[in-house]
Amino acid sequence: MDWLWKFVVVVLFAPFVIGLAAQAFVVAVATIFPYILLVAVTIGVVAGATAGLVLRHRLPLRSRDSEDREFPIPPPEAVRRPRGPRRRED
Repeated sequence: MDWLWKFVVVVLFAPFVIGLAAQAFVVAVATIFPYILLVAVTIGVVAGATAGLVLRHRLPLRSRDSEDREFPIPPPEAVRRPRGPRRRED
């Protein structure tokens, strides 16, 4: 009969202990979340700035008019094709 009293005490205190543990978990996550968000935003800003700098150096300069280009795009018939052995077309 002693086990019944122990079982009743455990059943009565289990919701209290579970609720206390859940509240501690929520408080810990809520405390850490702003720092996690700050790190994620910082990573995004650094990655975007780095990509912008890389693309700025790799892409040609933009001009406002297509006529002002240093190297105009040739028409398709002016493009020279490589000469080589002709393949038989099936």
